[in-house]
Amino acid sequence: MRWLLALLICTSAHAEEWWETPTTKGGKIILTTQSADWCPKDTFIAYIETSKQDSIYGCWTVSNDRIHVRYNGGFTKVYDKEGWEYKNDQR
Repeated sequence: MRWLLALLICTSAHAEEWWETPTTKGGKIILTTQSADWCPKDTFIAYIETSKQDSIYGCWTVSNDRIHVRYNGGFTKVYDKEGWEYKNDQR
């Protein structure tokens, strides 16, 4: 996951980049490179997009070689770092 953190440090302010993985219910989990005032320091915006196009927002970081997301609804999830697809708005 160091590659992910290294890429975040080098990210241009103009390019949007994210990683996504499908959920078991037909939606997807998105990890952005954007920060927000409602996310703790050194964390980034994450969200679940459901198959019905609803969204659940939270903040993510990498710790102990895993992706940790604390969603605004009050629950926390830990994900493996494998299986995420890199995306950007320049393709």
